[in-house]
Amino acid sequence: MKVVIAEKPSVARDLARVMGAKNVKDGYIEGNGYAFTYAFGHLVQLCTPQAYGYTTWSASNLPIIPEKFGLEVKKVRKDGKLMDDSGALKQDKYYQKSAG
Repeated sequence: MKVVIAEKPSVARDLARVMGAKNVKDGYIEGNGYAFTYAFGHLVQLCTPQAYGYTTWSASNLPIIPEKFGLEVKKVRKDGKLMDDSGALKQDKYYQKSAG
């Protein structure tokens, strides 16, 4: 199966329609040997300073230049805390499954 990642859900639907994929799943559309999935805004971002061991922002920590930059699922702030964006996390799980 070939996986096509579209910019947004409407583009994935259009591509799926053109290619004859009609089986709508949670987060993607499949059919005719294709799976059409989508992003919506950013799905990943550079790791937050916390991923490198910095617990708080401080001018004395700047600049933060890790030996190797990492990526993580997009974060959103909820109740003053950074948490994984649920929509981005859902799509990332699908991508990981289809890549394996």
